Amino acid sequence: MLTGAVAAQDVETPDLSGTWVIQADADAARNRRPINGVSIATELVIRQAPREVTLQTNTGTGGSTVTTTHKLDGSEYEIAGPIGWGTRARARWEGATFAVDIRRSVQGPEGELVFDIQERYTRADDTLTLVRTLGRTTQTLLYKLR
Repeated sequence: MLTGAVAAQDVETPDLSGTWVIQADADAARNRRPINGVSIATELVIRQAPREVTLQTNTGTGGSTVTTTHKLDGSEYEIAGPIGWGTRARARWEGATFAVDIRRSVQGPEGELVFDIQERYTRADDTLTLVRTLGRTTQTLLYKLR
């Protein structure tokens, strides 16, 4: 199950807003194996507000744009995911890191399949690090501010 909101810490919340471009060849990044249907964005546009963080990515069908608004009120909410899958998320700040926990589920022939994915976004100057974890698999992606 997704965890609840974490109490605010004495760390100033960084501003993640901006257009971020992956630091690798875009074609090579697109061909990397995604974690459970979570495509790799070669470009992220982030808009941050006090109560939400909106991510616009080129992870849709054929590289189309997908916009996801993450609520910062501790609630669990639906987000876009693969067709036929139930996809829900919960977001919060963990100190200076923006944390998103995603739960994907689908009914399989032997019962429900559930995948819990964690995404952690951390900014250091003009670099954004995205660490995505599913089970024992961890993927680290670096983005530069355009």
